[in-house]
Parts: sequence; C-alpha cells; structure tokens
Amino acid sequence: MTPSERAVNNFYSGMNCAQSVFTAFAVDQGISEADALRISAAMGGGMGGLREKCGAVTGMFMAASLLWGNYDPTDSAAKKAFYAKIARLNYAFEDQFDTTICRELLEKADCEAKAQPSERTDAYYKKRPCAKFVEGAAKILEKALEDKI
Repeated sequence: MTPSERAVNNFYSGMNCAQSVFTAFAVDQGISEADALRISAAMGGGMGGLREKCGAVTGMFMAASLLWGNYDPTDSAAKKAFYAKIARLNYAFEDQFDTTICRELLEKADCEAKAQPSERTDAYYKKRPCAKFVEGAAKILEKALEDKI
C-alpha cells in the first residue's frame, strides 16, 4: 500500500487530516503509530479546530520535516533549501485545491467550518471533502520523494 492509500485509509478510520497524512509517512521513518498520532493530534481541524492551515497540509509539512529536516540548524543554506522545498509542497497543494486554508476548503464544498470536530458517520464521509485533501497532500509528498517537486 502506498503512503497516499494509507493516508486515505487513516482518515476513514477516524484520524484527523494531519494525523492521516503524517502517520502514513512517519511509520516508514521508525515512528510508532501511537507516537505519530500524538505528535500530530493538535494540527487537525485547521490547527486545533481554528480552521486555519489545512491539517492535510500541516501533516505533509511534518512528514517532510522527518524526511528532509535533518540539517544543522546553523546551516543557513540548508535551512533555505528546506524552506524552499516546503514552499513548493504548499504551492503544489494550492495549485490543486486553490487554497491551503481549512475553512475556505470546507466552504467551497458547502460544509460548515465549525471549531468542534464532527462525529464520523456515513453522512459525514459522504459530504466532507477532506479525504481528497488528505490524498492530495500525500500524493504531493510521494512526488517530492521521487524528486518531481
């Protein structure tokens, strides 16, 4: 199973968007699922329900940090290169979905952007567009792993 397939399965198992993407990649980097869930828990709902930066994007950034963030913090060139990679990931998501802001993504799908998490029901999964954002973010990161972003 690819990381993007795992990410979608994670979302349908009840994980938030950030947990879904981050965990799909973190387990391959030696982080336990339990630790990955805990590390990324606050990022769901657009940063703790604030509906700001999409959790799928945040999870993608966190996974990118595991993959490429191991540089000397005093190395300005390495930090600059890493930040440029993060920007490319962000712009790839924006190119696909027009925004990286959770509330805007939900509003475009006529979903209420409330602070409290919704109960995960069949109706939730049918209406909510989040699985496609989770899949999109994970696929962008897969492409980056192939040096295509």
